[in-house]
Amino acid sequence: MNLRPGKTTLDYLIVGHITRDVVEDGFRLGGTAAYSAITARRMGLEVGLVTSYNENFSIEPLNGIQIYNYKSDVTTTFRNVYTPSGREQCILK
Repeated sequence: MNLRPGKTTLDYLIVGHITRDVVEDGFRLGGTAAYSAITARRMGLEVGLVTSYNENFSIEPLNGIQIYNYKSDVTTTFRNVYTPSGREQCILK
């Protein structure tokens, strides 16, 4: 892993899936692992993420986070529909 100059260890390690969420105009990055990694980075921590996704999916919001990707043919994909009675979530891949 390439850590920031002067850093020799991670402050925070996340193990979990990033996801591709269907939105009105295409897809966006989603998943608890992505959100917690971004939050920790914004708090100034050196963050590592172990996950699995298809490398054709843009993970630009995760720039600055050390990622170990167990390469996959697909990225876990969800469609979330928000209704008055709550969220309906469908896994597509």
